[in-house]
Amino acid sequence: MSRFTLISKRKINISEENGGKPLAVIFNPYCSDRLEEIQGMLDQRKVMYEIIVCEENLDPYRKALGLEIDNYSALIAIGGDGTFNQMVNGMIAREDKKKLPVGLIPTGQSNDVARSLGFSSEMLITAIDNIAKGEAIPVDTTRVILDNDSEATLPKGEERLTKWRHMISNASLSMPAKIANNANSWKGMLGGGSAFSLSTYT
Repeated sequence: MSRFTLISKRKINISEENGGKPLAVIFNPYCSDRLEEIQGMLDQRKVMYEIIVCEENLDPYRKALGLEIDNYSALIAIGGDGTFNQMVNGMIAREDKKKLPVGLIPTGQSNDVARSLGFSSEMLITAIDNIAKGEAIPVDTTRVILDNDSEATLPKGEERLTKWRHMISNASLSMPAKIANNANSWKGMLGGGSAFSLSTYT
């Protein structure tokens, strides 16, 4: 994380001793069976947290959208790029416009966001150590609006996601988007990279 040393940091109070608030940890069980291990590492570092378990697609979006956000210090995703992006978009779509710092414990199959930050699913300790520091840095997102002139004409609810998204790592249309979408059906049998490769040929 040394590449970010020149960027301004903001301290987040996640310590119970200092009267801090817990992390809202949005967990995608389809990406990992390592929850117990992760909880142990958080406990060891005396990080307060609440696990919020997802049960189906779009749950990370729904959980971040409807969360009692004032009760938490940050939003953390345990999962892959999809889990993280849905969580971020759910938070940004909130009607109250309230936002929290976000973090990622990468347990997905592709983990592009984590790799761009310098760590991967094999480096859970690095991710958790960074979260335990309680430091946030500003990160830009790319906003994409489809078939609408402005946010004012966008549909409400989950249909909004089909016309409006904030991207953290990348955005694509046409063939790359189709390949990524088709890869989802292969991820249960293949690793992330293999699923994308096979989707390219089908």
